[in-house]
Amino acid sequence: MSAWNIATNLSQVRQNIAVAQAANKNAAKHVSLLAVSKTQPLDAIEAAAVAGQLQFAENRVQELLPKLESRPDLEWHLIGRLQSNKVKFIVDKIAMLHSLDSVGLAAELQKRCTIANRRLPVLVQVNIAEDTSKAGISPVEVADFLAAMVDFPLLHVQGLMTIGPIVDNSEEMRSVFAELRRIKEREALRGLPHLDLRHLSMGMSGDYIVAVEEGATIVRVGSSIFGARG
Repeated sequence: MSAWNIATNLSQVRQNIAVAQAANKNAAKHVSLLAVSKTQPLDAIEAAAVAGQLQFAENRVQELLPKLESRPDLEWHLIGRLQSNKVKFIVDKIAMLHSLDSVGLAAELQKRCTIANRRLPVLVQVNIAEDTSKAGISPVEVADFLAAMVDFPLLHVQGLMTIGPIVDNSEEMRSVFAELRRIKEREALRGLPHLDLRHLSMGMSGDYIVAVEEGATIVRVGSSIFGARG
């Protein structure tokens, strides 16, 4: 896809986000757009950066690292499942991990953050639809899991993330996104001092508008910016 098309697509996505924010009472005041550059070449990332996009996301550590090394000035997020044996490669490099889903992973992150001397922003992945093909803790586990994060002070828990099921109509995702928002609101009311539940990372190319309408503070958009994956 040409640089002009990427810039045009970015402008349209940003406009769609702004319209969704303005028209819905549950929408957040501030929504961050992550450009998901999975399988995209560096020239596509460069084109997006020239168009003002500075926040990017990758699903896999092995794809993230060379891109991050090429453009360390950009903000990089890891949104895919993270294996414990790969934590050491990224813990001091990413801006945020969106896919914390086990106490075991939290323990490894805490260990590596101690070595790296940093506090890592993380989101807890929740499998709202309880889809067996998706990662994430179940909704009924959220309260206990968040309480357990007190044992990992170098993990800065900033909210929740979900990946919804594949659907034909984005409206079918509304209940999923609304449920994650309700869970975040419920947990925030508990006032646990080690939590900072400011973010809801939800919504991708096919449903990010609905996600914004239901309170997303971070949307993860790939093909609507870059076109079909290479």
